[in-house]
Amino acid sequence: MLVYLNIMAETIVPDRYRIGRGDRVISFLLGILSVLSIPFFWWASGPYWWPWGMGVEGLLLVFAALAFRRWWSARESVHWVEQENCLEFRQGNRTQSFELAALTRVRTLPAQARTLLQVGKRRRWLSHRLINVEFLLERLRTLRPDLCPFPEGRLKLRSSKTTVVALAILSLATAGVGWQLLSWVTAIGVVFLAGALFVILRILLLVPQKFVLGPGYLRVVYLVRWKTWKGTPEIHQDRYVAGGAVFFRMRLKFGKKRVDLDEGQLIDPLRPWVGWIVECWSFPRP
Repeated sequence: MLVYLNIMAETIVPDRYRIGRGDRVISFLLGILSVLSIPFFWWASGPYWWPWGMGVEGLLLVFAALAFRRWWSARESVHWVEQENCLEFRQGNRTQSFELAALTRVRTLPAQARTLLQVGKRRRWLSHRLINVEFLLERLRTLRPDLCPFPEGRLKLRSSKTTVVALAILSLATAGVGWQLLSWVTAIGVVFLAGALFVILRILLLVPQKFVLGPGYLRVVYLVRWKTWKGTPEIHQDRYVAGGAVFFRMRLKFGKKRVDLDEGQLIDPLRPWVGWIVECWSFPRP
């Protein structure tokens, strides 16, 4: 009940946006816990302080630095100033303003959970971890539609490269282990090399790079092929929370198969064009 009241207190003012108190507190506590754990590992490592104890302490320092950095960034608040029609970023004694009329660029990166605001050479990232940030972004798109152009004819949604990079690193690591094992245990080395080959084939054939939507069709583009879906799918929409941000997801079911459009995997916004996508399937071209 107390948590619910805290959240309500932070969202009752529609022109003030902050990251949830729980996110701020957890980041701070993790940083403190990491720092306090360093003396314990110094004592517990005994004669093995070098290199094992020191290595663990170094990792704890890095983790603490990341936790405190996340806590510090979470202390920022964003204010919508109606009188001046601008956004103010406030953190401690620092304030930075961006007038909506002066904005020259707005770029939303859903997979990175942030939106870039730019005025000339001045740039500022708007975090999607802010409570009710989707309402702020909707107001921004409504007042500056020229910076968020409506899709004409078709919509392209590009996938983040994170999955491809992670799988590529996994493939290289697996291939390296397999190569080392070939001269020692040939059968196991071959298994590792086959696993690396499987990961490469998955990258080439099964990891979407781009989605192209138009009236009555959806094309999924992979690295070496593409597949076009036609017909009228069942459309399911939902949201999920990850890393303190809310991501929108659409599931298009074509019979027993489905295609997921997930903002957590996209570098182009999906949520603003949901109505447009639904109309594509409702009124397809003959």
